[in-house]
Amino acid sequence: MINSESNPFNEALQGFKPSRQSRFEGHPNELEKTPEELQIIEQASQLLEQELRELFPDTPMASERQLRVSDFIFLADSDIKAMGRNRREVLGFIDDKSKKAIINRTNSSRSGRLMSLFVTLHEGIHLKSSGFFEHNPQGQQSNRAGYQINNGEAGYKLSGFNEAVVEWMTYDLIFKNKDRLNQELAFTNEDWGNLAQSYKDQIAVISSIVTKVSEIDGRPPVESWKEIKKGQFGGQLMHLRKIERAFGKNSLKLLSAMGDEVGSEAARSRRLTLIKEYFCSADQRKRDEIGRQFFSDDANQLRAA
Repeated sequence: MINSESNPFNEALQGFKPSRQSRFEGHPNELEKTPEELQIIEQASQLLEQELRELFPDTPMASERQLRVSDFIFLADSDIKAMGRNRREVLGFIDDKSKKAIINRTNSSRSGRLMSLFVTLHEGIHLKSSGFFEHNPQGQQSNRAGYQINNGEAGYKLSGFNEAVVEWMTYDLIFKNKDRLNQELAFTNEDWGNLAQSYKDQIAVISSIVTKVSEIDGRPPVESWKEIKKGQFGGQLMHLRKIERAFGKNSLKLLSAMGDEVGSEAARSRRLTLIKEYFCSADQRKRDEIGRQFFSDDANQLRAA
């Protein structure tokens, strides 16, 4: 999910007539997609295809997981709030029931055209991630969605890690293609100035992990980042064991507990603060102390905070 907290808002999209052919009857109040939204979906599809071809050459994954117009449902903010998404201001999320990416037309259009592409690509990556995209032969839904693991009553694990991987990948893909996007979509300096990144604390954690794991492996950080990205789509988890080699005992459990708080939620979260301090500290003794504090018998309230 991507939220709009701290994102500057621009004027809403204007002057586009709806295309009836683009309508997908996935929600009674679905808004028909504008020509610009269709163009943004096409660009998001191209960016994701580019990434998958680089990560999985000589495989059919890029074509199998192609983003399509019917993968997206655009709704007004009031309808999204009616779905229970009112904890914070939301730009987009994945609806488990419809298996569609829900885009908040009201908020994403206010955030500017480039931010609309960012939201569409972010949610599209979630939609085509391992676990959510694939289903077992019995037709049951997987308990995986990228790196996020649904443990039922025990809650979600690796949710913050999962969001940060998708957010960083989205940001990286858009900036790698900046020149082409400017040429084809005529983005302005104002559009680029309004592009805001969420999950900054969680991304700082991943950045530290990539750096330290690369040192342990003796290879460039870009290779460790590539391994993480491949796991988002391919479902591999064993490479995460390297985190304990790099940071010590219980570090993977700490990472699993990192939530997806952003903005003011993140600032109030003592749990997220401790996890960020743990992974971003170069002092092993400090990390050990944070680990003891986090996993002590009286820390249940902290872990849930």
